[in-house]
This record gives sequence, C-alpha cells and structure tokens, in this order.
Amino acid sequence: MALVGKPVGSILSQKGFTLEMLLDEDDIVVEAKRGVDEVIGFLKTSSSLKKLISYLVDEPAVGATEAVQKRYPVVAAELLSCEEEALEEALLEHKGFGRLFDFFKAKKVNIQLSNLVVKVLMTLMENQPNKLISHIQGDPTIIQNLVRHLECPVSNLLLKLASGPESVWLANSDLVTCLYKKLSKKNASRHVDVSNLVHDILLSLTWDNPFTQAFASAENSKVLFKYALEEGNFSGLRVGMKTVTLLLRSLQRFMKEEEDEEEPIMPIPDIVAPLKDLPPVVQDVVNNFGKLHEILKKPHDREMRSQDGKVFEACGPNRLCIIEVIEAVVDTGFVNVARKLFESEILDTFWELMFRFDVNTFCHRAVDRVTQASMELVGGITQVSFMQRIDLPTKLIQAEASHGSSSCKGHASHPRIPYLHQTARFIQLVGETNEQVTTYLAGIPGWPEYEVVLNEEKALYEELVSAKNLGTDEEANTFKPGQHYGDFDFESEAYLEGKDGDADDLSLEDDADMDDMTDFDDYDIDQAEIILNKQEVEAFA
Repeated sequence: MALVGKPVGSILSQKGFTLEMLLDEDDIVVEAKRGVDEVIGFLKTSSSLKKLISYLVDEPAVGATEAVQKRYPVVAAELLSCEEEALEEALLEHKGFGRLFDFFKAKKVNIQLSNLVVKVLMTLMENQPNKLISHIQGDPTIIQNLVRHLECPVSNLLLKLASGPESVWLANSDLVTCLYKKLSKKNASRHVDVSNLVHDILLSLTWDNPFTQAFASAENSKVLFKYALEEGNFSGLRVGMKTVTLLLRSLQRFMKEEEDEEEPIMPIPDIVAPLKDLPPVVQDVVNNFGKLHEILKKPHDREMRSQDGKVFEACGPNRLCIIEVIEAVVDTGFVNVARKLFESEILDTFWELMFRFDVNTFCHRAVDRVTQASMELVGGITQVSFMQRIDLPTKLIQAEASHGSSSCKGHASHPRIPYLHQTARFIQLVGETNEQVTTYLAGIPGWPEYEVVLNEEKALYEELVSAKNLGTDEEANTFKPGQHYGDFDFESEAYLEGKDGDADDLSLEDDADMDDMTDFDDYDIDQAEIILNKQEVEAFA
C-alpha cells in the first residue's frame, strides 16, 4: 500500500478540507497516479466526482479566479485520467458521467475544455472499453454530437473507437452517415477534418471488417456521392473521391489476398458478374460516370493564374482525384465496369488530358494504366472500336514525330513519351494475339515504322541489362517500354544520390515518374514534374 506524501497528507489530515485544497497542491496528481488509498478514496466519492466533472465541462463563471479558469480543469482531467481502476469505475457509474458527452451537444465548445474531456474519455476507452462503448450505444445522439465537433480532438476519440477491436458495433451506428453528410458544400470548413478521420479509419481496417462494409454500403455510398458531386463543392469532391479510392483499393487487396483461399472470409465478387451484383460503391462509381466526366471536362469554374499573372489551365486536383477513382475501379478487374467505361467518353477525355498537359506525369501514368487495364478486360471488337473512335494509333505515331523519340540517342525524350510507348507496346502485344486488332493496325499508316522504334528500344534495354549487370533475365523479360538509357552514367553523383534512400531523394522509392519502375528516366524527368506541380498548386490556391 502506497503511503501518502507529506504535502497531500497534511491536507487530508485537516478537518473540513476541500477538493480545491487538493487541486491547489502540485503533488496531488503524483499521489493519485501512485494509487494512494486515501487520495483515490476521496476522489471517487460522489461529491468529489461531481465537482471534477463540473470543472471539466462547465464554463467558468464571470469573475472566477484564475485557478478556477485554468488550473482546476487541467488538474481535474489529470486526476480522472490517472489510470486508477477504482477511480475509473466510480466515474463510469457516477450519475454525472453523461455530462462528459453532453458537453458536445453545444453548437460551439470551449476548445481548451474539449481537449481535457477527450483526454479523460480516451483513457477510459483504453482501460474500460466495454463499459464506455456500452454507454455510447445506449444514447444514439452521442455519435451525432461528437461528429459536430471534428475541429477539436474529438477526431482522435472517434478514431480510437473505430480502429479498435471493439469497432464492429459502429457498423450499425449512424457514424458513417453523419461523416458523409459533413461533406456537403455548407460544411466546407470541416472537410479537412472529415478527410483526416475517414481516411485514417479506412487505412486501419480491411475490406471484410463490418465497419468498412458500412462505409461502402448501398445507403451510405449514395450519401457519399450525393454530397461529393454537389455542384461547386470542390473540396467535398476531393475528399469524397479519395474516400472512394481507398474503398476500392481495399476491395482490390481483399480480392487478391482471398482468391486462392478455399474458404474466403466473405464472398469474393465474381469479375464477370452483372453490374447489379457488384459491391454498391463500385456500382455508384459506374452510375456516376456521366457526372465524373463532366467534371473532367470542366473541373473548376474560376480562372487560374501563375505568380507572374499569366492565365493557364492546370490538370488540377479536381481532375486528378477523379482520375484516381477511375484507375482504382478499373483495377478491381470487373469486366462489366470496363465495358461501361468504354461506353462512356471518359477514356476519350483521358487521352485529351494526356496530350494537353505536357509534363504532368501523374496524369500520363494514370491514362496509360487505365487504358491498358480496361482494354485487357474486353474483347477485340471493343478494343478496335475504342482505338478507332479516338484514332489512338495515329496519335501515338504523331506524338513520336513531334516529340522526337531519343531512346537510342543517349538521353531522355519528352516526359510524355515513356507512357505513350508503354501504351503502344501494349497495343502491339494485343495485336500479336488478336486478329481483329492485327487487321486494324495493319491499316494504320506509319504503324510498322513505329513498331521498329519500340523494338529497338526494347533491344537496347536488354543489351544494357546484360552489359551493366543491372538485373536478371527475369527483369529483362518484364521490360516496360518508354525508358531511355543510352550512355547513362551509372556512377554519376546525381544517380547515386537519387538512390541512397535519404530525405534528399526526389521521390518515394526513387520512382519519380510513377511508372512502377525505378529507372533512369526518373532522374531526367523529376525536376520538370516538380516545377509543374508547384505551379499547379500555386495557381489552384
């Protein structure tokens, strides 16, 4: 049994001592954390708990002392979160405990006090999760009130509730609906807070978690798209589409991990299933292809200027968030999603963006990947129809002529060329096995000559792999076109610095052009890419 220290012990031995006398003593928190029986015994009395709760949730009266305004709330929070089981149980059973949640009923809360209230609740969530959750479940308005105040540390509490092993019950609460409704245009000031919370939750859960299923349910998915696609709601659009992307990536990972399991955790959607049988979030992406395409065509309604006053158009974050969603939904591998994509004009516009924005390699990479992934899921008739519709082979040939491929000249060509080459190489491979595509390509003026360029590039790569000992035969066989090697200096300071894994590297994992390959093109492109991205951010802001 811990013995009470002299300063606090002196107060406890006085006749008629008060809680405030203890709160004024610097050692009271230390004694409480030591679990001194006399201290805990006094603090857990009904009258003491009532006062401690009051200091946490009640605004100090006008003219109150500085101790009442500043010291007592802080010390009260420290005492109630000192992790003493007897005190925690007494607090949870106290009739005034609900006041900690009632505090958030107000439209506007005291940020300092909210920090302290959340500190106490977080400690209870850590040590007494079942009892705290039981209390929350007993009053549906608690979740609604907490979501109203995401600007304060409430987000941390909700994340703790959502990401713990006890989170399953939230699937049946209205938390997700409340969060999605916060993405409305009128709540624009809260969008960043919603984004941080929702995305942290989704990143902590797997697709098969019931709470993840609540985020992706038919009802909530419709709410998400309703507000994300609200006219003029650009920040809601970006948060909403990022949420959809995270859900689709979670689904994709689950399908990949469970495909070889004899008894999957939950049914895996059939890739050839009708659209109506696919997960609701996938259906809603497809059903909103039209609206997403409209935003791709006109992503914002205001003029954009660079720092020197010149008017220009950037690809912009509104377009990029939609591009990410389209890439994610195609990567799920559902055949009928790809068919619907080709029926829309989204891919047509993707290729317009490819040629409109010269050095935005995020856009280039996505257009290439979406084109390849979607064409793999459909037959030759659809593939040829699409290429004819936008005259894709001819555009690839014209770009080669206008940019001037330098893959065999010892330095990188235009930043767009690697992605155009990757698409062209894919079309070339499809043509080797599909008679309809072969026949179509045979009628394209200049295509045979263009194939010569692609083949020379691949041969050069394989020669370099062999000569420089850069990899195995397997790496050579998985060659991705569009990379430019020539007489690259493998011992150059810039190359070695870009691969040394420190904070000065120019991009994550040294893949500056985001093509899923660490190659020499990265070190020629990244500077132009970084400059352009800065310009876009400045202009959009």
